[in-house]
Amino acid sequence: MQTGMIFGVAMVITIVAVTAFVSGLRVRSTREFTVAGHRAGWPIVSGIIVGALVGGSSTVGTAQAAFVYGLPAWWFTLGAGIGCLILGTFLVRPLHQTGLETLPQYLTTAFGQPIRPAVAVSDSIGIFITIPGQAASAITLLTVLLQWTLPPIAALVAVLIVIYVLTGGAISAGVAGFLKLLIAFAALLVLGAVALFLAGGVAPLHQALPGKYFSLFGNGFWKDLENGVGIVLGVLTTQVYVQAVLSGRNASQARIGTLLAGLGTTVFGLGGVAVGMFMRVHESDIAPAQALPLFATHYFSPLMGGVMLGAILITVITCAGGLVLGIATMVTRDLYQQYVHPKMGDREGLLVARTVIVVVVLAAVLIGATDVLKLIINYSFLAFAFRADAMLVPLLVAVLGNRTSLRSTGAGLGALLGGMTANLFWNLAIEPGGAAIFIGLAGSIAGLLAGHALTINGKNYVEHQTIR
Repeated sequence: MQTGMIFGVAMVITIVAVTAFVSGLRVRSTREFTVAGHRAGWPIVSGIIVGALVGGSSTVGTAQAAFVYGLPAWWFTLGAGIGCLILGTFLVRPLHQTGLETLPQYLTTAFGQPIRPAVAVSDSIGIFITIPGQAASAITLLTVLLQWTLPPIAALVAVLIVIYVLTGGAISAGVAGFLKLLIAFAALLVLGAVALFLAGGVAPLHQALPGKYFSLFGNGFWKDLENGVGIVLGVLTTQVYVQAVLSGRNASQARIGTLLAGLGTTVFGLGGVAVGMFMRVHESDIAPAQALPLFATHYFSPLMGGVMLGAILITVITCAGGLVLGIATMVTRDLYQQYVHPKMGDREGLLVARTVIVVVVLAAVLIGATDVLKLIINYSFLAFAFRADAMLVPLLVAVLGNRTSLRSTGAGLGALLGGMTANLFWNLAIEPGGAAIFIGLAGSIAGLLAGHALTINGKNYVEHQTIR
C-alpha cells in the first residue's frame, strides 16, 4: 500500500481520536459518561446521534447494496433521517422533561418496574444486531488498506472501537461525532460527486443498469417499504438516540441537534448509492462490499484516497462505539445498578460500563468477521425493525400518558413480548433475515391488549375475593 494513502488515513483518524480523547478527559461521573451530565449543546446532541447512526450501513453497506440492487440502498439513511425528524419534532419534549438517562427508565414511569429489565434486554439485543455490520465494514476497509489476514485486522478493529468509546463516553462520542459529521459528510458527497462525474451523469448509468436500479421499490415494494418503515420507527426506539436527546441541556438544544442530524443523514447515503452504481457498471467483477474502498483507491490520488478512506473508517468506528455505549448504559443503570448493586458509586459504574463495552465489542467483531448476513446493510434493517417491534407501542402509550388507560404492567410486558415474539417467529420460520416490521407491530398491539385485559381481570378477581 502506498505511503501517501496510509498517511491520509492516519491523519484523519488521529484528528478525530485526539478530539475524542481530550473531550473525554472531563468525565468524572457515570452520569457524565452516559448522558454528558445533561449539559450538552446541540452540536453534541447531533454528534451523538450521527456518531451512532451514520456508520458502516450508511457508507460501505449502502455502496455494497447499491452495487447489488441500486437505489433501494438509500432506504437506510432516508429512513434514519425521517426517524430523526419525527423524534426531534414530536418526542424531544416528553422525553427530555423527565431528566432520566435510559429508555427503560422512561417506560418504567408508565408501566412499572417489572418492564425495566425486559426493555433493557430487548433493546440491547436489537442494538447489538447492528454492531457486527459496523465491524464487518471496518474489516473490509482495513483489508483493502493493509492487505493483512483476517485475525490481525479483526483485532485492530476491536482495539480501535474500544479506545474510541472507552475514555469519554457520551461527551467524547458527541464531540467526535460532530467532527465526524463534517468530515464524513464532505467525504461521501465528494465520492458521490466524483462517481457521477466519471460516469458522465445519471443518464449513462441509467442506460447501463436495469430500470429497477432507479426505483426506491426496485427490490420489491413490500420488502423495501418494510425496510424503510423499520428504520424510521427503529430510530424512535433505540437507547443511544434517546440518550442523545436526554443529554441536551434543554429541550430546545436537544431538538435542534436531533433535527440537524436528521437533515444531514437523509442526503448522506446518496453518495454511497452513486459509488455503488458506478462500480457495478465499471468494475462489476469486484466483491460488492469493497465497492466504496476500491473506488477511493482506484480513482483518487494516494493521499486523497487515504483521506477519504480515513473519513469512512472513523465513521464506522465511531458508529460502533456509539451503539456499544447505548448497551453499556442500559446494562449499567437498568440491570446492574437496579438488581445487583443499588448503591453503586461512580467509580464502580464507570468500571461496569467499560467492562460491558469491551465484552460487547469483542463479541460483535467475532460475528462481523464471519459471513452471517451477506449484505452489511441487512444487519441494520433487521436490528431497527426488531427494536421498533418490541418498543414502539409501549413508547407511544407512555408518551400519551393519562390520555390512555393502557398503562398497566401487563400491557407493557405484553406489547414488548408480543412484538419480539412475532418478529423472531417470522424471521426464524417464514422469512429469515427479513425486517418483519408490520408482523411485529401487529404482535405488539395484540400483546398490549391481551396483557392489559389480563391485568384488569386479575385485579377484578383479587377485589372480588377480598370482598368475599
